[in-house]
Amino acid sequence: MEGKEKGDMKKVLVVGSLNMDMVLSVDHHPVPGETIIGDGITYHPGGKVANQAYAVGKLGGDVRIIGCVGWDNNGMILTENLAQAGVDTTAINRMPEAPTGMAIIDVDKKGDNSIIVISGANACLTPDLLRKQKASVEWSDFIMTQLETPIDTVLELARMAKKADKCMILDPSPARADLPDELFPLIDIMKPNEKELSILTGMPTETDEEIKAERAKIVEAVTERFGEVEVIDSFFESAPHDAKPLWFLGKSLELLSTADCAYFAEGWKDYRGCKIEHECAVQYGIDIVGE
Repeated sequence: MEGKEKGDMKKVLVVGSLNMDMVLSVDHHPVPGETIIGDGITYHPGGKVANQAYAVGKLGGDVRIIGCVGWDNNGMILTENLAQAGVDTTAINRMPEAPTGMAIIDVDKKGDNSIIVISGANACLTPDLLRKQKASVEWSDFIMTQLETPIDTVLELARMAKKADKCMILDPSPARADLPDELFPLIDIMKPNEKELSILTGMPTETDEEIKAERAKIVEAVTERFGEVEVIDSFFESAPHDAKPLWFLGKSLELLSTADCAYFAEGWKDYRGCKIEHECAVQYGIDIVGE
């Protein structure tokens, strides 16, 4: 970004959480019921979108943040830290009724971490409060958010971004399997990690080998209960590299049309594609095993 004036740059709006991170250094992560001695504790300004805003600001980018902090010392530290990095903090709301959000992070000696987020004032970022920032949405070129703020607010932001023809980027963390169907078509870029992708898709495994192993267990269970069956292979190893979810759904429905019966694994009701496949099976008279 060297040599460019901010007025010539693309404008980035980040919307969401500001947290004070409390980082605990531990030898290993405790199991339920275990008490361990920590090696140390440090405090760092954090929050997923606050970190993104800070990084863009330090690079010299034109960036603004919308969020909520408490009327407390942590809120003041977070706001000042972002301002010093060059972030426009005028859309940060200080909420006297709630403390600033906090993330408790324990990091073991291998560098693996686990995180507990206490929303605090982040929960105060409601759709109504967001709509008051319409000018900031219209000002931006790119909008980034995550799932540490209320899901109704995330959905309203995506609607506003689409209406204003802005590029909407979602970091789906903390991941949840019950995201509203309306949200997905409104997102231009989604950046989950492996665990988040597993939760979003409903697949309990992460590698092709693990997925096949899980399928094999289901086939074995069905065979034991109902006798010998011929399995229609729906694992699409030759899928195009840029295949969209609708491509996989279309292929699955094509295979479903050749089946005599279908088995829907536990949790199928949580996912759009599975619900469509199930409804097709019902409407077109394909027996559903176990129902």
